[in-house]
Amino acid sequence: CYADAITIQSRLVDVAPLVTRYRRDLAVSHNNLGMAQSEANKLSEARVSFEKALAAQEALAAGQPRDLSLASGLGGIYN
Repeated sequence: CYADAITIQSRLVDVAPLVTRYRRDLAVSHNNLGMAQSEANKLSEARVSFEKALAAQEALAAGQPRDLSLASGLGGIYN
């Protein structure tokens, strides 16, 4: 369940905020939740999830501009 993943990943980010993988995984989970919500026609909830994913991924990409995988992840969220 995406909500469970988000809870766990949020805790990891709280404990270790500098671990890029944890922050990236959290952004991906928010994006995946948004996709599931969108498919279930829960559009306002999906928008919130997509906004959280986008904010998280933008912060990652801005903080590490030479990391092409983070830029690619940002592109995937915009997709």
